Amino acid sequence: MADFLISVGPDRAPQAETYYQVQGKDNLHSTGLLARSQRRGAVTVEYSKDVSVCVDESRDILFVLAGYFRLSGSQGGYSTIPEELMPLYSEKDRSFKRYLEGSFAIAAFEFTTGVLSLLTDRFGTHPLFYHHGGPRIIAGTRERLLMPLVPNTSISADALEDSFWLGFPRAPHSLVREISKIPDNSLFSLGTHGIVASFTHYPDVLSIAPDDTLEMEDVVEEMEAALDQEFQRISRGADKVAVLLSGGVDSSIMASLAKKHFKECVAFSCEIEGFDNPELERAKYVVGLLGIQHEIIKLERSQLTGIFNDVVSMLDGPSRHINNLVVRRIFQGIHDFDAIIGGDGADALFGKTTNRTIINLAEKKSVVDRIPAFLRKGIAFMLEKVNFSKRDQLINLLTQDLDWFICSLFTVDYAPEDLALAKKLNVGAFSKIPGDYYRSVDIVGKSMEANFTLFLNTMLVRNTRLSADSGIPVYYPFLSERMLKIARRLPFKLRFDQSGNAKPTLREICRRNLDSAVIEWPKIAFVTPENEWLRDDLRLYLEVLLSNAGGISRVLGVSFDETDREVIRKSARLGWWLMTLDLALLNIAGVVPGQNLGTYDEIN
Repeated sequence: MADFLISVGPDRAPQAETYYQVQGKDNLHSTGLLARSQRRGAVTVEYSKDVSVCVDESRDILFVLAGYFRLSGSQGGYSTIPEELMPLYSEKDRSFKRYLEGSFAIAAFEFTTGVLSLLTDRFGTHPLFYHHGGPRIIAGTRERLLMPLVPNTSISADALEDSFWLGFPRAPHSLVREISKIPDNSLFSLGTHGIVASFTHYPDVLSIAPDDTLEMEDVVEEMEAALDQEFQRISRGADKVAVLLSGGVDSSIMASLAKKHFKECVAFSCEIEGFDNPELERAKYVVGLLGIQHEIIKLERSQLTGIFNDVVSMLDGPSRHINNLVVRRIFQGIHDFDAIIGGDGADALFGKTTNRTIINLAEKKSVVDRIPAFLRKGIAFMLEKVNFSKRDQLINLLTQDLDWFICSLFTVDYAPEDLALAKKLNVGAFSKIPGDYYRSVDIVGKSMEANFTLFLNTMLVRNTRLSADSGIPVYYPFLSERMLKIARRLPFKLRFDQSGNAKPTLREICRRNLDSAVIEWPKIAFVTPENEWLRDDLRLYLEVLLSNAGGISRVLGVSFDETDREVIRKSARLGWWLMTLDLALLNIAGVVPGQNLGTYDEIN
């Protein structure tokens, strides 16, 4: 596990003999105690074996590092050595003198000033949380690690709403109201009186400036060079790698490049008991073309309850996707590798159907907005009284702005009856991101930024958490700084080909490295037999929820009647969210026994 907990203040954190029970085993233990004089205050750091801690004695600064980093623009590989952070840290403005790339959570504590600085990576792959209680500061990589040290805990209404719509709470919220989350791509400095400074680490994270003069051949060559460079950098610290292979374009490119750059490359896929998964056959085909080893991890139905417990516990809350059960099972099967390679981020950067959808919606909005506002409102009111297939879309076009549509592309899609039941938990409409939040003026750029903020983040954090007990870092070559620079300049004509296929540049790279058959397969979702799992194998969790014996009833004080139960049984999406929330709340209540876990009525 790459987890740490740091406590600063007059009240000491638990001593070396204290163990945190997480996932039923002692996977986070006290391995070091750093304490200075009373005047400077006591500092306790607890960390797992995959976290590095060091002290710069000349400047009296403590550094804690989970994950890996490198200087932006550096030609070198990634580092896990916190000593290399020392010359980069500026005590004057409590920041890092140069931008860092990678997947990391970093803490820097100045003993002389008592200031704790917390830095998250560009994509928030390693979340950081903190609680500030008077003169005491507590920070760490998981909410659950902080909870035993927080005097009183209650459930955050904002986080609950986010978890319903997105599958994760947006910063500054965590599921526990008294614990705050550091935003992605940010540095927060905390002192005894609160936040000393906070700012975005990278300016212009994904400002899009399309260059319509770019041509396919030139872009493909530039992307191939960028990917080769990134694999070379990763290979400096890794000989044996595992590649997550679905058989799609993105993961197939990763497998082909991994074979080229590493001494040993093994592809990992999953076979689900009793389910004919078309992705598996595609993965087998790709492995046959490349001639690499293929490990097919079997997910047996008897394993689902244990994996379900793992997923909820490791994510510290509700899970957006039921296919996270498959992801967790694959990570369970990966051992003794130097690195794991994932293809995440390719859709967000180089072409996704949402890009095309938002352009179509923007064109329709420009027409609808010519109608006077009072008349649009009247038409929408009349449409509420009739029923036809495009009614809701037309009402939204009349009543919502483009910012709302951008956000709606990345929220979970629920049926009207699901939304009605969610109101019982005081879950309302999704709080959109205001248009001035985005740095792009281009509408496609805004949709890409929304993808990173509202969707991709949950996938990357999922990988960090669900692979944590393997101790193996996960790398994302598509998300390197050089690839981001290419994506910023990519014109719309290179995001979709004339046939409407997304990511034509990546499809061409895949054709060159494998063959045309791989890119001709129709795109399929990451499918699982979710209805069967919820109805049979995970039925116990559903029944606990429906019987009002679980966390939603005990912690939130919300009960379901027979009408509610019928709605829940019919909706896999709603049932999954409620089941994961129910177990998460029970876990929270169990971690802090005897403390005042406020009911939902008390926090609204």
